[in-house]
Amino acid sequence: MMRRAPRLAVVVGCVALAAISVTAKTVDSHTSPGSDLRITADTASTETTSLGTSQPGHVPLGTSTVLPGVQLTDDSAATAPNRLTLGTTLAQYAYDPWNDPTAVQSGKAVLASAVRYQAQHLMGFGALNPSPAPGVRDWTSLDSRMAGIRDSGEEPVLILCCSPDWMKGGAAGVTDWTKIETAPLPAHFKDFAALAAEAALRYPFVKYFVVWNELKGFFDSATNNWRTDEYIDLWKQTAAAIRAVRPDALIGGPYVPIDSYSADSSPSNPSVLSGAWGVTDQRVLDVLAKFLTSTDPDFIAVDAKSTPKNVDDFTGDPFDATGKFAAIDDWLRQRTSKPIWWMEYYPQPPNARWSGEQQAAIEAATLMRMAYSGASAAFLWSPVQDLSGRPSLTTGVGSSAGGIATPTGLLFATLQKVLQPDLPIRRLVSNTPAVEGWGVGANLIIISRSPLSSTVELPDGRQMLVAPWTVTVLPG
Repeated sequence: MMRRAPRLAVVVGCVALAAISVTAKTVDSHTSPGSDLRITADTASTETTSLGTSQPGHVPLGTSTVLPGVQLTDDSAATAPNRLTLGTTLAQYAYDPWNDPTAVQSGKAVLASAVRYQAQHLMGFGALNPSPAPGVRDWTSLDSRMAGIRDSGEEPVLILCCSPDWMKGGAAGVTDWTKIETAPLPAHFKDFAALAAEAALRYPFVKYFVVWNELKGFFDSATNNWRTDEYIDLWKQTAAAIRAVRPDALIGGPYVPIDSYSADSSPSNPSVLSGAWGVTDQRVLDVLAKFLTSTDPDFIAVDAKSTPKNVDDFTGDPFDATGKFAAIDDWLRQRTSKPIWWMEYYPQPPNARWSGEQQAAIEAATLMRMAYSGASAAFLWSPVQDLSGRPSLTTGVGSSAGGIATPTGLLFATLQKVLQPDLPIRRLVSNTPAVEGWGVGANLIIISRSPLSSTVELPDGRQMLVAPWTVTVLPG
């Protein structure tokens, strides 16, 4: 017997085509009610974990609309060792003490299983101005955030952005949050570097630092290009100041947003790097190229969304568009051996309003592409659910019912266990875009890219039913 599963399901059990019975049970306070389904079959084979279930508008298992004949074959010759580790960047909404304590505790428990890294900005995105005037320091809010990360046991990352107003031409003692994306003036790069070094000393448990965010304030509208030399100057001064007091620190950059544009829009600065995501902007590749030859970073920080910047209603296949992240990794790998850190990545098209299950499916496809192409870290922006419609790791924490793992949160927790260092990753060959598959060591990861259920034949000849928008992990 097959029947529709509850929302946010984590399915554990056998999924071979056989007589299947389903019973629901909640296992702990960190997953949604009814979130653990135990599926048993008369012909027991392999234990699996499946994330996601049918939603309104989807076609549930057990109906007559099933995509037949899906085949996955194993091309084990093309493998790459895993380097990818998962993280998240705290933003305005996080697990701060003024939220509901039960929800905060639950949300932190989700993070503990889902990520290794937690990143926090020096100023903004949940932290107040640490230097409202020259010689004045107020670390109160940043201290709270950093202590929370330290106490969590995850690895902290400090993003050295943004800049106090007096460093960018504003009045001392005033913080204008509408100017948060303004860069410091070159005359104050030394002051910013000193502030960053002071933060590095204040938080000795922080090992990783990223200089600035998305080159905010470094685009010159007059020349229609990035002020790359200015940013490199800021990076060098900041890195030197930190390394002088914390020689153990690892410092990255440039955290440039790698934009692409639709090919039919005749972009003004096209590169040869193009695909289902559009045409990558040559100007950002120039920034990266110059940064790589002018600095000595410990890792390379990048940021991108998979769909064209000038297209709000993307009509292509969003799963195919996630190939952009792998293409950027490949481009960087040809020029550097330094670790690649995706500080932000956005595979969901801007105007899309997807279910949590569909979000988890495209997150899985994105992260597997990153892992296969050699990325070392991927940070989900803002772990707490908000009104943006973007994927999150937990629901909001304003009430005692919050802090619950979302489908993406469950996915991250699963991948953290599966994506062990150096395990070989291979992509399975599929005869349809509706389903894709990956191998990680002896494990198989099956991703449904379709609103239809599918009958899938695995490389070893076994068959299974795959529900719409699900991610299924079959341990070896």
